[in-house]
Amino acid sequence: MMTDGTYEALCPPLQSLVSIMVNGEYEGKDREHPEVRKMFTRDYVMNSDWYKHRLKVKQDRDIKFQNQTIAYLEDAMQRENLKEAVQKLELEAKLKAARKELAHVQSEAYIEELYGTLGADPLK
Repeated sequence: MMTDGTYEALCPPLQSLVSIMVNGEYEGKDREHPEVRKMFTRDYVMNSDWYKHRLKVKQDRDIKFQNQTIAYLEDAMQRENLKEAVQKLELEAKLKAARKELAHVQSEAYIEELYGTLGADPLK
């Protein structure tokens, strides 16, 4: 079908759609087949492993971002030449907020909050 990896990078519902567009069928089923149509339902998507993986990728990236933010703020707060800026910009409060956000994005509750979003593309 495609040789550049594009097809393999698609989620299963889009793989079925592309396969039907190119070959007229997906795993021997046409676009009207109930199994193909089911792949485009909310229930199917929300309960699929590939969707859950997208949410986990999003969580992992948000954790990484918060850790980077915390490291940046801690570094800035240690610098003698930035003492005035640290106070003016209220970096201590921002650091506290970043730590709180890190705890939040690391929680199982955060994954639950992500349901219904796109999550993150695992290949980017």
